Amino acid sequence: MLKRRGFRREHSETPLEFVKRISTDLNSPVPERVTELYYGNRFGCVPLQASHLSEIYDGLRQLRKRRG
Repeated sequence: MLKRRGFRREHSETPLEFVKRISTDLNSPVPERVTELYYGNRFGCVPLQASHLSEIYDGLRQLRKRRG
């Protein structure tokens, strides 16, 4: 979704570095929140709850609506 809109992650960037770099252009907390949940799950063994998945899907839906 971000790639189609011209946002590309550099090979040397972590997901969090990428999100912080583009956050001003996106004007949305969604990508940073998704990355936070990913890091917690991937590296902190924090399971994703159904509420987290709903939050992610709702946020992505909002981004799609705004960006067309």
